[in-house]
Amino acid sequence: MRTKLALAGFCLILVIGFTANSNATEGGVGRPLTGLQVVPYGGIIPPTPGWVFNFSPYFYTGSLGANRQIPIAGQLAANVDAKAFFGIFAVTYIWKTDSKKWNFASAASIPLAYQKITANITLRNTNARAEDSLTSLYDMAFVPIVASYHISQLKHVAFSVTFWAPTGSYQVGRLANNGLNLWTYVPNFSYTQLWPKSNVELTTNYGVGFYQKNPDTDYKSGALSNVDVLVMKRYKSGWGVGGVFGWIQQYSGDSGALVAFLTNGFKGRSVGLGPNITYDTEINKKTKFSFSARVLREFAVENRPEGWPIGFSASFIF
Repeated sequence: MRTKLALAGFCLILVIGFTANSNATEGGVGRPLTGLQVVPYGGIIPPTPGWVFNFSPYFYTGSLGANRQIPIAGQLAANVDAKAFFGIFAVTYIWKTDSKKWNFASAASIPLAYQKITANITLRNTNARAEDSLTSLYDMAFVPIVASYHISQLKHVAFSVTFWAPTGSYQVGRLANNGLNLWTYVPNFSYTQLWPKSNVELTTNYGVGFYQKNPDTDYKSGALSNVDVLVMKRYKSGWGVGGVFGWIQQYSGDSGALVAFLTNGFKGRSVGLGPNITYDTEINKKTKFSFSARVLREFAVENRPEGWPIGFSASFIF
């Protein structure tokens, strides 16, 4: 069992899930991007204490048709085109644990973001095409404790709660905001199953985000869930190939003044599917390196932009 390399996947439990704040939920997306929440070995925290440093660049390009409106920073926008880049620096610490069944870790991240949003908005009873872009810090996230329980050597589960703080740049009336201007709490569950004879891994991830009310727009987004599945086949060369499936579904409708202009509480949904590759190697006896890359195509989308989530991750394990 490659438990040390599993940590490269674990630290992404925190950092994967950053997104452009443009759609269902206010801005239309919320925290998750389709298929980017599940990570290799996501249910495993290895027993060896130490530090993991991770850098994850994410890209997203998507659009929403002219016949649909979304609330963005206190205004309604239509025909939205969104381009976003996120560079996320994360650090994870694995705590020393005497138990053979449980392992624990804590994590935090600092993200940088660039967004470019183009949309039709109504100004003084006139519909106009507007464009806005912004480069700044995004909302920070913290995971006080992740608890991993080893059911057996081949079956593992992990539980955590991610806290998102409104530290990113936000302004009412601006199309491009690198933050949601509210606290978010995301309970998360991950499960990993290993088949060592064939060197195959199955990891699933399930999380539900609960959003506080935006104090500047009086808009409250509904609970947003994500289900992601990752299947990987690895080889002796260190490379691995597989696929990712993602499904985002909003459970409850949004509330606030702008919701009266939207249908069904502006509940959102998206599904995505795409390939994933990994590479694991040992730099020296004390340092491991893990790399992962994926690209997904979204479909069956409702009240969210439809496009291409792309994610990379590089982790150094000390």
